[in-house]
Amino acid sequence: MTPRDRAVAVLARAGLLHVRDGHELLVLYTSGSTDVPRAVVRTVDSWTDSFDPLSEITGIRAADRVLIPAPLSSSLFAFAAAHTAAAGAGILDLPRWHPQVAAAAAGECTMAHVTPPMLDALLDRLPPGGPLRTVICGGAGLPRATRERADLAGIRVVDYYGAAELSFVAIRHPDGAMRAFPGAEIELRDEVVWVRSPFLAEGYDGRTTGPLTRDDEGWASVGDRAVWSDAEGLTVLGRGDEMVLTGGASVLPGDVEQVISDAPGVAGVVVVGLPHHSLGQVVTAVIVPSTDGPPSGSALRRHAAARLSPAHRPRRWYAVDQMPLTPAGKPARGRIRQGLADGTLGARVLP
Repeated sequence: MTPRDRAVAVLARAGLLHVRDGHELLVLYTSGSTDVPRAVVRTVDSWTDSFDPLSEITGIRAADRVLIPAPLSSSLFAFAAAHTAAAGAGILDLPRWHPQVAAAAAGECTMAHVTPPMLDALLDRLPPGGPLRTVICGGAGLPRATRERADLAGIRVVDYYGAAELSFVAIRHPDGAMRAFPGAEIELRDEVVWVRSPFLAEGYDGRTTGPLTRDDEGWASVGDRAVWSDAEGLTVLGRGDEMVLTGGASVLPGDVEQVISDAPGVAGVVVVGLPHHSLGQVVTAVIVPSTDGPPSGSALRRHAAARLSPAHRPRRWYAVDQMPLTPAGKPARGRIRQGLADGTLGARVLP
């Protein structure tokens, strides 16, 4: 079998391959944090064309065994399985995400595909000296503290930015900057990311709608916002529809999360907007404390005050032992907001 045939076989077994008018198409689902998946249609080649550059970057070999710790119903993990099969490596896939089960499985694997919250959970549980040497990390921004923890554990992290509709857009280079994935072009228009590449999806299935927008020159966008610098490359700030509107100011959660994730004692953070009688919404931070112990609310407020404008500083601070995740391993922002509102999140106020 060719590498493409091996990839197609995995996708067919997962029920993702469809033939329409004689053409092989994939119907996949977004893994976003809204808990409302969208059916995305793409050609098989829009994925397989990216396999060779990803293999070169990650160093995957046929002797590797790759952990895929969540169902292939998510495009992130379906791609991971297809790429692994094409490379001739072994697949250890789990029917659902469970931190303890995934950590035990990682003891049998040399590589893994994860999201940042999944990586944090694994690092909490992996024994030292295991075989895991490389993780491919996507689905959300990777906090610096998580990368540093992985480095200390001897695990190389290859993190990237993409979307179910766009596939790969940018990937971390050895110099530490997030730059265009090989074969992709990136353009920022008023801080909105536009990409042109052979990896784009065809669109949505049936009556499904979503944020994918195209122009006449082959560029596409899902509305993600970002900034660019020569040193850091692309820094993704978040999706425009996650905006917190507070007191007349528009706050992107990614801006705030990037700052708070660098605070001592923070292993993970999600920022959401909660209703407020006079401000419209109030910026609210929910953190997962690091294993060193939770930071105080006052320490976090000082950290935020030194780095964020007043409108961007969270007015409410909570801590949880574990962040609710979507099946694809991303923070479930909708469930977090609802859990804070009805008390089911089990969040503790940080004084």
